Amino acid sequence: MEPSEIDLTAAVSWAARFFPGPGDVAAEPLPGDASPRRYVRLRRGAGSRLLLVGPDREENRRWLFLGRQLWYHGLALPRVPRADLEAGWFLVEDLGTARLDSLWEGGADPVALRDAYASVMTALADWHTRALGAAGGFASLNPAYEPDFVFKWEWGYLLDGLARLGLPEALEPGPGLLREAGELCAAACLNASPRVLIHRDFQSRNLMVVPGGVVIIDWQGARLGPAAYDLASLLYDPYVPADDEFRLFCLGAYLRALERSGGVAAVLGERADADASAPGPGSPEGLLEAMRPAAVARLMQASGAYLSLWLVRGRPAYRAHLPVSLGRAAALLRGPVPPGGPSGRPPNPSADLPLLGGLLAKAALLAEEKCRL
Repeated sequence: MEPSEIDLTAAVSWAARFFPGPGDVAAEPLPGDASPRRYVRLRRGAGSRLLLVGPDREENRRWLFLGRQLWYHGLALPRVPRADLEAGWFLVEDLGTARLDSLWEGGADPVALRDAYASVMTALADWHTRALGAAGGFASLNPAYEPDFVFKWEWGYLLDGLARLGLPEALEPGPGLLREAGELCAAACLNASPRVLIHRDFQSRNLMVVPGGVVIIDWQGARLGPAAYDLASLLYDPYVPADDEFRLFCLGAYLRALERSGGVAAVLGERADADASAPGPGSPEGLLEAMRPAAVARLMQASGAYLSLWLVRGRPAYRAHLPVSLGRAAALLRGPVPPGGPSGRPPNPSADLPLLGGLLAKAALLAEEKCRL
């Protein structure tokens, strides 16, 4: 069901009962994004709330139960004071309109950007350090981020979209391409790293900038996995033009936040804790390199989502992001190691995955052609 097909009348009447104040409630439906959920801003007197209407009952259950656990333990999530799980209606704290991606628009202030992202990295370090313990039994609501999951829901999602786009290699992928995709999916899981509760969609449109920091939204896909996946989701986000210099700044802020909480070993592993001054997982340069496979997998997932939104759900605006997401994924498979990377690093995956790198590069060119039509 598309957001425009959801009837909001009964939901608004329900929410008004739990939103006291003078006068009637004014309801302003908000533009939809990639999610099938619908949001309405409710105003009464000087106050405001958001009404969330979700058509997917299972997703609603995960969102509510996990979110309330994390909020109760002090994670940076919005309050959800009222919920009707059966109807799919939720009254949510209104966080305003400033998403993180909006800070990049119209001549972004570099100081303001760095300050905002430093706050984001602190919030993410806090999430990775504390969310798993806070979530308790709700941490297993979603399947863990493991190679079979990645192969189906990131590589498979992309392959299905590229087949719809008409890319010949996606229509009949050969055994060599499938082997390389499997190797990338296994590498993306970073099995030597500890498992934390990852958000799995930690990107700029799911981060609201508020006075004093940021608040995290859309956590319903959280699952056990490597912290590097969330870092890659944010730092290779197709919605923003970040470069490696900015990524290294952000990773430095993240590592400092982990150090302050004593969480480096628990989140990144003992090697990172023991060798934090060297260019390994405990340094910004080493972490940027270590997360390369996770970044490729994340960009495959994002590309699959954009293709589905465009070709299945009829939302062509999302095709504009495909040259960036596919192009970045291809560049990561062939690109140089970041400055200061470890001399004893594993080989660049591009040396071993030429078919996958070639597919992503060809898909990026095709997407760019489609955008010009």
